[in-house]
Amino acid sequence: MIGSRLGRLRLAVLGGVAALGLVVAAHPVAAAWSDPELATASATAGTVTAPVGTTCVRQTNNTQAVFNWSQAATGLTRSGYFVGLYAVGATTPQQSATIAADRTFVTVSAGTGLNANTTYEIRVNATSGTWSSAIIVGRFTMGTTNATIASCTW
Repeated sequence: MIGSRLGRLRLAVLGGVAALGLVVAAHPVAAAWSDPELATASATAGTVTAPVGTTCVRQTNNTQAVFNWSQAATGLTRSGYFVGLYAVGATTPQQSATIAADRTFVTVSAGTGLNANTTYEIRVNATSGTWSSAIIVGRFTMGTTNATIASCTW
C-alpha cells in the first residue's frame, strides 16, 4: 500500500515536471479566424485627380497674380482644394487655406509679407475627404520692390 502511494506520488511529481517542461517550451503564436459570415467587407478604390488646365495672369498693374485651374473630368468627386503659399524650397507654407470645390482659382496680391526679387510657389492639390491628389505647383516672382509681381507661371 505504501508502495502504491509512493508510485502515485512519483507519477504526480513526474507529471508536474512534464507540465513545467511544456510551459518552458511554449512559443508565441498568431491567431486568426476565418469564419465566412464574419469576414465580409467592401472597399472602394479611387483616385483624386490633380487639377488641370492651369493658367496664371498678372492683373491690376502687376500687383496681383491670378492662378486658375480646372477640375479634372476623372477621379473621385472633389470636396475642395488645399492651397499653400511657399517660399521656393520651403516645406512649411507661409499661408495656406482649404477652399471649396467650386472655386478654381487663387489670387496673390503684392505687398505685405512678400520680399522683393524673391520667387514663391503656389501649391494646389484637390481633396476628397481625407484623400488628396498630386500637387501642382505655380510660381511667381516679385519685382524689384514687393509692390509688383514680375512674372507668374505654372
